[in-house]
This record gives sequence, C-alpha cells and structure tokens, in this order.
Amino acid sequence: MNIQHRCSSSANDIYIVQGVSAWTKTIAAYEELLLETLCFDLTIVHPHNILLSAAETLQASEHLLSYTWSVLNDTYAPRPT
Repeated sequence: MNIQHRCSSSANDIYIVQGVSAWTKTIAAYEELLLETLCFDLTIVHPHNILLSAAETLQASEHLLSYTWSVLNDTYAPRPT
C-alpha cells in the first residue's frame, strides 16, 4: 500500500479552497435567515453558572468544585428550554 501526503498549493487547489470558503459563508448566511424566518429560538441554560454560584454560597472547597465540575461536564446533555 502506498500512502502519500499531498502538500502542494497549486492554483487549482487555491481556487477550490476559495470556492469552498465562499459556499460556507453563503450557507451560513442562508441558514441564519431561514432560522429567523421560522422564528426558531433556542435558549440553553448552562448549569455551570449555577454550580459556581452554589459553590460560592456554600463556600465549597476547590477540590469539591473541581470534582463537581468534572461530573457536570461528563453528564451534561444540553436540552432546549
């Protein structure tokens, strides 16, 4: 098996990258317009701020805060409100 990494920047490659970049910007703009047209509103409440507030109120140790932060990161699955 012959595997090679192609590391050239010919004029054709640059043209393709510019085309992809233009399409990416166009798609992103139309995506935002479509979401606004559909009145799509997605608000996600991140519990990290709640954790920090509770830790400050309870004067939690740095170790406890670090542990709960890790648990929150490992188990948090964002859901729309």
